[in-house]
Amino acid sequence: MGAQNSTANRLASSKDKTGLSRSEQLHALYSKFHFECRSCHTLFTYNEVSSNVWPWFVSPGIFRPDVQSQISKLRCKVCTTSTCLGCGERPTLNKTTVVTSIGSLNHCCEGARLLGIWLILCHFDQKELELRVASNNSKKQDEANLSKDSGVGYEAGYASAGYKTSAAPPAPTHEHSDSLIASVLALLEGFLPDVELASASPAEDLNELLLFQTSFLMDRICALIRNDSIKEITERSTLYHSLFSFVESIAENPKLIQLLFEQQPNRKKSPGLRALSIGEMKQGFHDLRDLSPSLYTCFSNTYRQAKVFLELTEKDAEANYQGKRPSSHPKGQDPIDICNRIIKLYCSLEAQCESLDNSIRSMEGFKNPWTKFAEENRVTFTDEVLENHRFAKMFRSLTSTTKDRMLAIGKEISNMTTSLPDGVFVKVAESRSDVMKVLIIGVEGSPYAGGLFNFDMVLPSNYPHSPPKIAFVLQGVDSESPAMNPNLHHGGDVCLSILNTWPGDPSQMWQPNQSTILAVLVSIQAMILGAPLPWLNEPSFTDDDENPQAFQHKMQIQIKTVRHAMIGWLIKMKGPNPKSNASPWFDIIEKYWEYNSQKVIDTVEEWAVENPWLNDYNKSQITMMGFLPTEPPQERVPIMKTSVDLVQRLQQLLLMATDEEENSSDHNKSVSSDDSALSTIEELDESGSNKENNGGVGKGKRKADDDISKVSKKHKAKESKRQKTVKWVYTSGQTRKDVRAACEALNIKPSRGIDDTIRRLQERVNIDTEKMHSEVALKYGKLVSSSLESDEDDDDDSADDADILP
Repeated sequence: MGAQNSTANRLASSKDKTGLSRSEQLHALYSKFHFECRSCHTLFTYNEVSSNVWPWFVSPGIFRPDVQSQISKLRCKVCTTSTCLGCGERPTLNKTTVVTSIGSLNHCCEGARLLGIWLILCHFDQKELELRVASNNSKKQDEANLSKDSGVGYEAGYASAGYKTSAAPPAPTHEHSDSLIASVLALLEGFLPDVELASASPAEDLNELLLFQTSFLMDRICALIRNDSIKEITERSTLYHSLFSFVESIAENPKLIQLLFEQQPNRKKSPGLRALSIGEMKQGFHDLRDLSPSLYTCFSNTYRQAKVFLELTEKDAEANYQGKRPSSHPKGQDPIDICNRIIKLYCSLEAQCESLDNSIRSMEGFKNPWTKFAEENRVTFTDEVLENHRFAKMFRSLTSTTKDRMLAIGKEISNMTTSLPDGVFVKVAESRSDVMKVLIIGVEGSPYAGGLFNFDMVLPSNYPHSPPKIAFVLQGVDSESPAMNPNLHHGGDVCLSILNTWPGDPSQMWQPNQSTILAVLVSIQAMILGAPLPWLNEPSFTDDDENPQAFQHKMQIQIKTVRHAMIGWLIKMKGPNPKSNASPWFDIIEKYWEYNSQKVIDTVEEWAVENPWLNDYNKSQITMMGFLPTEPPQERVPIMKTSVDLVQRLQQLLLMATDEEENSSDHNKSVSSDDSALSTIEELDESGSNKENNGGVGKGKRKADDDISKVSKKHKAKESKRQKTVKWVYTSGQTRKDVRAACEALNIKPSRGIDDTIRRLQERVNIDTEKMHSEVALKYGKLVSSSLESDEDDDDDSADDADILP
């Protein structure tokens, strides 16, 4: 938060040497312009003053001012005298004429140049305000239409994280605004201060900087860079070439380069530059508590997309065109040339960023570790994707492709590197970009929350005219009924309109050259793995939310999520050869559990309050769960020998060290005990399960009766061989208020009693190494070193005690 607060303070003060605030500086600059006739002193109206500006934007392709065009020159309608609005004198031609891509300009004086920037930005802000009003009205209409839709998986109506799940994207509405923005940027380049003069001018002479900081223009530029894909940039190449040229010009100008690296304040309350200049709003037009990333930070996503796209096209060119791809794109619209320009521009900005003051750096470093890791690994490349793939036969038979197909795939993959929603990861085959695997984290508020669900995907030979082929391949889920979701059938079929696997409304089906892989993955995440009551995904049960079976079904799905989407992955991660067993997801899953284990445990424990079968799992009972009581027992039901406490099992696996960790801490120790414990867990969990092509883990049969006991005892034995351990102990106040304050500070749910709450605090903090050493933890407790019990002590434990976590 340090850099963010520093930027906010600097922007909030924004005072010059005379102590003027930003609004006062604006008004002072405005008062220097001359809006009256130099001869008869007739006052000019704003419409008259701006009359030299708007023709540049009404028909930029037709209107071409002559070489002597001066925006600051205005002829009085009363006495016909011409006046320079910048200096108030008779307009004179400057020796230097500035040439832009849409016409040539001549500035009578320095004041005329500043007036030109002010007029252009005022015109842009007015159009932007009109666009906001129209956008708000459109949103209200969209919300009204959306409320009429219903259903999951076969109609539109369900959205997540701001994504619309309709197969067809909204019709483009940006043609006119693109033309306006491109003209504004091109024209502004003709009014920027001369680079050599800017270097020599006093540092406090920042009138241009003030105008740009106050206008909506920087918001729009950041939005364009942040929100668009390589596909969008190519389709709107005229606009983006103007934008890149403008950014390059700003980057070369010492007076204005700060614009590219400072965080942007929230300007939603601003009435626009003109209203601020004439003093209609004195303060509060910038919300400095809500800072958004700088243009440079926004550009990093576009750079990442461009880099991925070029890597993909280069591989395709080597494979299919002997290293050189033929180009059939109109001038300025070749995506490869555009990507090269993006990369060159970003590298230039990156080099300049190193020399800037820390107070205007981006917010990139303030993301939590998991968020940062997830953003950097949304899309990664490895040929491990080709192994154990559901559609291996299909993609091996596809030995040739077309240039347009691979270009479309490259654009989509590069777009996903920055556009995938949180909790969705894609692995692309390094040698076959049309073959992928997908990992989706279950959405909070659903019975899938915190689980890891994997899919295999391949793009058919006629893609993008036909939808992707995708299969649900989470190991073990077909071993019992019901299916993981009505839209995820036994055998792995995924039923969604956008995949053309459900005969829904034609508008929700796959739309060639419009629908995308991103839309498919968002639909799966939102409609399937985000469903609060999956029972309602069944077409005949959409209005059946009061049916008790819907809630029984939800409990069944919670159990399957814990068994297969949590414990199943942990078995692979903790056993021998985890990188092979969890391929290709080892790197993602390892980090996921490192940063999210406590959150997942808390979620499962919350489920267990209403779902007693999580603490007393028996496969045959759960299959017949619709005939069993669903109310939690008043007292804890003793765990039968044929049942398993899944919540405890999850906790044990998260506490258990991996083979690699064990070997590094004790080289002389055999790991066979761990193998035995994991095999036993595997056998209980995977009995009768379907295995993913060649991917089975767990072979042979063992008795499940002693499962929990073996896990607990062997884990204790392993821990007891270490001479000492460091643990966190609660040492703060012993009142209910004190203990609850510690729970709130450490984000841990309290138990009913004080002693139980302290015990839970210590357990949860000691699970999380980062939390254990945090300042908050050390405020309420301390770290101590203690000897562990011997093996003999553990062997004396009763069988009943073996079911309790150490």
